[in-house]
Formats: sequence, structure tokens, C-alpha cells
Amino acid sequence: MGLFDKLKKKENTTKCNQVQNADLIKAAIQTTCSNLIQHCRDANLPYEITHKYQKGMIIREKGFVDATALSGGIVTNHRYIILSNHMASLAQFEGDKQWALCVANRDSRFLVLGKAEDKGRRVTVLLHLNDDSWQLFKSIALIRAFSKTY
Repeated sequence: MGLFDKLKKKENTTKCNQVQNADLIKAAIQTTCSNLIQHCRDANLPYEITHKYQKGMIIREKGFVDATALSGGIVTNHRYIILSNHMASLAQFEGDKQWALCVANRDSRFLVLGKAEDKGRRVTVLLHLNDDSWQLFKSIALIRAFSKTY
């Protein structure tokens, strides 16, 4: 049973339950945000797609998401910066291991923390959410804490 499932159970709204719910939310934030690694994914995307991302939006990617833990210069018109602590490393499959490739499972969910544009290049910052607690982030005002960083 995931964190969200525990919170979703119908309970009386007593002070004790509110404290338990707050503890679940705190645990979800701690689990999702501890030991984050920055990953980059560059793509040539039209503005019509990238402008749809809004801060606070939770998106689901139906396919696998590959990214690198290296952050060089942008070679396309758009970069996703993915903050994650649970992307799988593909280092064992790389011959020379120079790309530091990682992958997120299909149907992964991401919280849009913010976006920026400079000289025709756009960046979207995403927080990779855990499968068992992503729904808690619909109501958590975590975005303000990250928006000062990016």
C-alpha cells in the first residue's frame, strides 16, 4: 500500500488524523526530494508544445524517459532539467560509459517546477515524482520552495 493509498482511506477528520496525514505528506516530500540528481534531456520542440507547461502542473510520460546526468551546453531549442532520485542508470550497458545515461520508467509523473527562455532556447524544470505518492503533490505547495532556486 502506497503513501497516497493510506491518505485516501476514509477516516474521521480528527486532529490525530490530520497529524497522521501531515506525517504522510512530510514523508512523501522527504522521499521525493532527498538526494536529487540533475538530469538533462534535450529536444527540438515547437513553441506550441513547450508553452503548455505551467508551474504546478503534473504530467505523465507514457513512454520511457532517457536523460543524462551530464549537463553540457544545450544543442537543441529546448532542455528538460529533471530532478530525480530514482532514475535507473544505464551505465552497465554503455560501452565506454561517457554519456551517463539514465532512464525513468514509462508512465512516470513529473511536477513542473518552472520554465525559462533565453536567446530562443527554452528550459523546463521537472521534479520526478514517486509512483506511490505522486497524487499527494496535487495539493502540496512545494513549488514556491523550488522556484527561488531556478
